[in-house]
Amino acid sequence: GGRVVNVNDIVCFPNPDKILSQGDRLLVLCPDLKRLEVSQTASASSSYAVFLEALASELGRQRKAVELAKDKNGCHVIQEALKALAPSLKMVLVRSLMSDATVLLEQVIKSQHGIHVVKECLFQAFYGGFESGQEASEVAETLL
Repeated sequence: GGRVVNVNDIVCFPNPDKILSQGDRLLVLCPDLKRLEVSQTASASSSYAVFLEALASELGRQRKAVELAKDKNGCHVIQEALKALAPSLKMVLVRSLMSDATVLLEQVIKSQHGIHVVKECLFQAFYGGFESGQEASEVAETLL
């Protein structure tokens, strides 16, 4: 990640001790906006969807989901993403968490914060949060 050199590099941010809710703002650095390719003319919901898709891809590709799941604040980010993402994007995050069984067992499930992410994954599987019953079964079998 890059360093913030200028206060103008920061677009918006919530209080650091606050859990994000619908309508809250995220810390977004100007260079990151270009990477997310959010159009100035896109509607708010379209921009939100583009942001969530980029977030899911980035976390899944770089396996940052495991590190966030174990973090005191990061686990809330993953849990909220699992609630807000489209079913196909949820699987990107969940597969990132489940990609290494040893890491899943020894780091995520045993983490005081990661266990809450695992619970949310199971909740999504149980209540139809994934595209298919097969995906839900895969999640449940891996995590139980």
